This record gives sequence, structure tokens and C-alpha cells, in this order.
Amino acid sequence: KPIFTMEEILNRTIFARCQRRFEELKETILSTTKANIEIDSSIPALKCELLPESTTEEILFISINPFSGFFKVVSYMETCYSQQIENALNRDQTNLIDAINLF
Repeated sequence: KPIFTMEEILNRTIFARCQRRFEELKETILSTTKANIEIDSSIPALKCELLPESTTEEILFISINPFSGFFKVVSYMETCYSQQIENALNRDQTNLIDAINLF
């Protein structure tokens, strides 16, 4: 039987929670857009191509801070829209789709 350390258990728990939240967020975004979204489990992050044939600069990466649980939105092309999406994710998700459509 493998013996897990507390650190391994904590890491697996955080990873599982992030995966669940990414799946929920992916479904929310896909319910109103035709974005190409995948979960990159190596980072872990949600990779969102919101435009058809997005360039690298147009891809949004959404990660989760493992300590606070807050979403972090990163784009190579830092814009105020990235910050609006992050604010919508962490404060009021009713504005999320509007913020994404502005991007």
C-alpha cells in the first residue's frame, strides 16, 4: 500500500478542486460562446481561445490561486478586459459573459 504524506494529500486535493472548478467554468463559458477551451493540467489552467483561430496573444489563461481560491486571468496582451474578466470571476459572475464578449 502506498503511504501518502500530508503534502501529497493536500496537493491532490487542491488539484482535484481546481479541476472541478475549471470544468464548471468551461461549461459556463461554452453555454454562451463557441470558444475553444481546454484544461491544461500541467499548469493547471484553463486555456481559452475566445476567437476563431486565436493568435497566441489572444488566448486567455485562467488559473486558480491554491491559497486564496481566487481566479487569475492572464493574457499575453494584457488589457483592461482581462482584469474585468478576473473581477467578474472573483466577485460577480453574472457579468462574466459580458466581460468575455468585450475581450
